[in-house]
Amino acid sequence: MAVEYVAEQLGIADASVVKLYGDRPQTLYEHAAKIRTMLGYREFPAAADEVATFIASRVREKRDSRRELFDRAVLWLIEHRVLLPGITTLSRLVTEVRRAELEAINRTLAEAAPAPMRAELVATLNVPDGKRVSTLEWMRMAVTKLSGTGMEQALDRASYVLGLGTGAVDCTEVAPVKLAELARFGMTAKAFRIKQLEDDRRLATLLATVRQLEGTAVDDALLLFDLLMSTVLLARAGRAADKEKLRNLPRLRVAASRLATAWTILLETPPPGPERGGREPGWRGAGAHRAGGARPH
Repeated sequence: MAVEYVAEQLGIADASVVKLYGDRPQTLYEHAAKIRTMLGYREFPAAADEVATFIASRVREKRDSRRELFDRAVLWLIEHRVLLPGITTLSRLVTEVRRAELEAINRTLAEAAPAPMRAELVATLNVPDGKRVSTLEWMRMAVTKLSGTGMEQALDRASYVLGLGTGAVDCTEVAPVKLAELARFGMTAKAFRIKQLEDDRRLATLLATVRQLEGTAVDDALLLFDLLMSTVLLARAGRAADKEKLRNLPRLRVAASRLATAWTILLETPPPGPERGGREPGWRGAGAHRAGGARPH
């Protein structure tokens, strides 16, 4: 029905001639070229460098996975009127560009670290003599012991991490999101897994991880100190004050009882008569006159 409708619109009496369209193979390519030109579409090879640049920028600045990069590349091609290539062709391009960009990021970070620091970072993957875990694993474990010993351990951890000096390394050429991505892997992966990485990737991962641990170790130490002060030291001081109050309570009770007795005696004692002290019955004590009371006539 569609063919007949189009034939009618074009003024073709015999719609069956459409079957002869493919008899001349070159006709298909000529018409496809005319359609591309009319709509402004380009062949993929002509735009391959542009889409590769787009993919590379996404790799440097975002956390896109290979699948996400592939999907965004397809959208970019459609938006810029580029004919879509085969899935294998585009997938290969995405994989190659992503690998190259990640290698460049790792190389930049590895070269930014001084040689002595590189050796110290790699050494954190080893298990020191007499220890059960690697230095990296020790740095990643927060101290949870709420005591003076625990506070000392937290300070030792923070001091060691800060002593590696990774915070002074210039990492401005790498986007923070990529540093965070490397650090996230370094904070969870086993030491032997990191040790198996390529040199640049291993150094980049350790550098990003220790840089994150600098803030984490200090925050953990401050939090532990706050908890130690509020729940242990201040509570201990409060308990000592309560004990001192209880210790002094019997003496306070005796003193209060003596004061109450003296005051009762003072109130119940009758004033002296005129014949004894020369005072009239309205006497309330000499102190009352000195405090401003009127003298008797």
